Amino acid sequence: MFANLKDQRPKTKDQRPENGFTLIELSIVIVIIGLIVAGIVGGQALVEQAKIRSQILEFQKYKVAYNAFKLEYNAIPGDFNMASQYWPGALDGDGSGRLNVHNDWATIPNNVNGRESLLFFYHLSLAGIIPDSYNNTSTLGVGYPELIISKGKGMTAGNVRWGGANFQTSASVDFKAGLYLQVGRPELISGSMNDQIGTSDPRTYSNIDTKIDDGNPVEGIFLAHRVWNSTQGDCLDGVDGDYLLSNDRPSCLAVYIIE
Repeated sequence: MFANLKDQRPKTKDQRPENGFTLIELSIVIVIIGLIVAGIVGGQALVEQAKIRSQILEFQKYKVAYNAFKLEYNAIPGDFNMASQYWPGALDGDGSGRLNVHNDWATIPNNVNGRESLLFFYHLSLAGIIPDSYNNTSTLGVGYPELIISKGKGMTAGNVRWGGANFQTSASVDFKAGLYLQVGRPELISGSMNDQIGTSDPRTYSNIDTKIDDGNPVEGIFLAHRVWNSTQGDCLDGVDGDYLLSNDRPSCLAVYIIE
């Protein structure tokens, strides 16, 4: 009888529900989850910063290679009109003293001016100035490099940053040679100017711009603009404006000017 009475005593405050947790235990779990989430987010940020640093090193690699090629051959890689004399069977540029671009690269013969956008990497490769091998085709990773910060998208070469309302810039900028971070569809680079998705977001390009230039998307050696007919929002906060940091979508294209 006494045993039965003992079993029927009310639970004390120290006794926990059979399937529950105490407030202290729940607090510990929440803290642990918070630490895990913070670690994941922090790790992702470190990965993104590492990609940006690697992309900047890639720019610098091609700038050094460009200058080395000019010193050795007294010509611009891609524009070199005596390449076939140094490397039998190689394709020549037109020797105009600057890289030439063409909106529809895939429809013109390999040895016509517009193809210099790819001949740039081809000539550097033939000269052995860069460790990579490129063959002047419109295949990502084979004819031109893949972007480190944006997999599946590429980098070509050229001599102009386009201007106009669709680009959020008031005027074009001409130069001798630069690297385009703008090929949004690697399987058809002829359509790159008409892509609706850019190669990266405003914050990433602002980060790069600040590290290697002046942080201004419309001045200096690193220039950015909105992708043509963008479906990803704006890259800048207005025509010739600053980076639109509130937009985290890939709305931007960019160019790194070598000379």
